[in-house]
Parts: sequence; structure tokens; C-alpha cells
Amino acid sequence: SDTTGYKRSSAEFSTLIMPSTGGAYNSGGVTTTIRQAVSDPGVLQYTTSVSDLAVSGDGFFVVQDPSGTPFLTLAGAFVPDAQGRLVNAAGFQLMAYSYANGTPAATVNGFEGLEPVVISDQGLT
Repeated sequence: SDTTGYKRSSAEFSTLIMPSTGGAYNSGGVTTTIRQAVSDPGVLQYTTSVSDLAVSGDGFFVVQDPSGTPFLTLAGAFVPDAQGRLVNAAGFQLMAYSYANGTPAATVNGFEGLEPVVISDQGLT
């Protein structure tokens, strides 16, 4: 698919074999399981947006909806909003750890300490 952050999906089929009892024939059946390959590496593609991002290797982007609920996504198409926060097409803010006070201590399996990513127009010297 040509959707940003899309990962491959596949269907797996399993045959069900039922025991026959008392001369009665039971044909069994087939069941399917849908697998989504969210941990497979995607294709990195060039874009003309300077704020588009990609994950190389394992991981997801953490985004937050307007009510503060965090979500994980592979889609890295972000643009600055009026306040300079990087947001995706759904308006979810990109979240990250701040390096303002040195190297941050990441929270394993949690979202504590994450802040919205803000891009400013200030020049660097």
C-alpha cells in the first residue's frame, strides 16, 4: 500500500481436523489468522518536507492527541503548527524527551517525561 507508515499484512490458514466418532464423518474446517508485520522494517523514502521523520530499526513515534492520550505510530509525516509543535495530519503532537538539562532518563514501557517537540525559527550561532 502507499499509505505512510503502512506495514505488510498476511493471512495464515490452518486446517482443523476433527475426530470421527461412531462412523460419522466430520470434515473439520479451515481457520484464518491475520498477521500484521508491524515490527518489519519499512522502506525509507525521500520527501520534500524538512519535518518528515523516519524510524530506522525498531521503534515507534509517540504522539499525543489533544486530550493527552498517547499513541504509537510509524507514520513520520509531521508539520509545525501555529505554536511550532510538530503534529501529524490527525493533529496529534510528536512527543520526545528533552535534552535541555542533559541526557534524559528514558522511562521503560511508559510515557513519563515526554514533552511535545517544538521547532522554533531561532537561528543557531
